[in-house]
Amino acid sequence: MSGALAERVFAQKLEGVGFDDIVVTNRQAFGMADAVDYLLFTPDLIELMERLLPPEAKRQFATSVTVTARKPA
Repeated sequence: MSGALAERVFAQKLEGVGFDDIVVTNRQAFGMADAVDYLLFTPDLIELMERLLPPEAKRQFATSVTVTARKPA
């Protein structure tokens, strides 16, 4: 699953559809060089970000998280 949500909001949405034991198992910061690997970042969006983001933001502007959760039977 991919998208752009705050971690807290993502966990709330998982809880809202019945998941329990929600745990973030990995966090990985990434920047412009990594963005091309994520379908969320289209070529047009990457081009726009290259133009608008200051150099320090290009190094790290988002975090990818891996989440585990359990849906009770």
